[in-house]
Amino acid sequence: MRILKFPVKINPSNSKKLQLLVDKIIILAKALQHIPINNVQKQNIFHQELLKSSLFSAKIEGNQLTLIQAQQIDLTNPRKKSHLEVSNVLKARSKIKKIPEQLEISHLQNLHQVIMHKLLDNAGKLRLESSAIFDQFGNIVYLTPSPEEIKLMLQSFLKNINQKYEDLNQQLFVVAQSHYYFEKIHPFLDGNGRTGRILTHYLLCRLKFFGDFVLPLDEYFNQNRSKYYRLLEKNTTNVFEFVKFFLEGIVWSLEKLLEDISNLDDQNVFDESAITKQKIINLLPRRQEILQIVTDHEYCSFNFISRRFSTIPKRTIANDISQLVKQKLMIKHGQTRGVVYSV
Repeated sequence: MRILKFPVKINPSNSKKLQLLVDKIIILAKALQHIPINNVQKQNIFHQELLKSSLFSAKIEGNQLTLIQAQQIDLTNPRKKSHLEVSNVLKARSKIKKIPEQLEISHLQNLHQVIMHKLLDNAGKLRLESSAIFDQFGNIVYLTPSPEEIKLMLQSFLKNINQKYEDLNQQLFVVAQSHYYFEKIHPFLDGNGRTGRILTHYLLCRLKFFGDFVLPLDEYFNQNRSKYYRLLEKNTTNVFEFVKFFLEGIVWSLEKLLEDISNLDDQNVFDESAITKQKIINLLPRRQEILQIVTDHEYCSFNFISRRFSTIPKRTIANDISQLVKQKLMIKHGQTRGVVYSV
């Protein structure tokens, strides 16, 4: 039976090196909290980063979608595997604020079930067979714990995660190490990387140190994919290099967020496009179709729209249009019989 030694104490000389990164994180986080930004900009950044976080987490595992493609597709009704991979991570990413502070195995299983929905037959189920981690050449670099060990190792893992750490240094060290050791436990047959990265975002969110901002850590991992995998593949209790890499990722994420917000400010962009995009994504399919019809024409009457849905009661179509107007996705012009709609 393997014993999970987590979290690992980092020796004092290495701790001093990490302290410099933590100090920088504190300075950047405070700058982020005090940067002048209005609510529209904040929501714009939030939705953009949420989508990018989901996309890049999938791209790390080989997804070929570009950011522009991800912004254009309907992620509420994914028709391709590549779309489903991003859609699932986005749904799981949106659920983390509802997870209680005392994390349990069932919470990890629920996240995995969402992430691997329609991608893995036993989504949400702990691994029941032996597994291994391979390098890019197909060589075994790590033999994962046996199925019999998984539950006990997860219990030990979560016990330490759920402890209260008053010191920010220790909190960040534990978050970094948790990602490393979750991948070592490898509790699921597939989807461990995506689940582990969602877990990381949950733990960072639980710190309540970065406000409501989504740190673009997945983008950092994707840009440094070779190093990310190389450090995760190491089977060692000396996790200093991975913790350092992880903290450098938080520094990079904070600097990128500050830069993105500054660019919005410099350009005086008060753009609601990301919010509008999210509203459209959340629409019922029929309402999306109505919106597309009106988008394709300068002005549309109610009769023109309703004729496209001959099997749907006109009262239902009228309610759909009313909701689209209420959400400010369509504009109503005129009254009674002269009413037309535009976008």
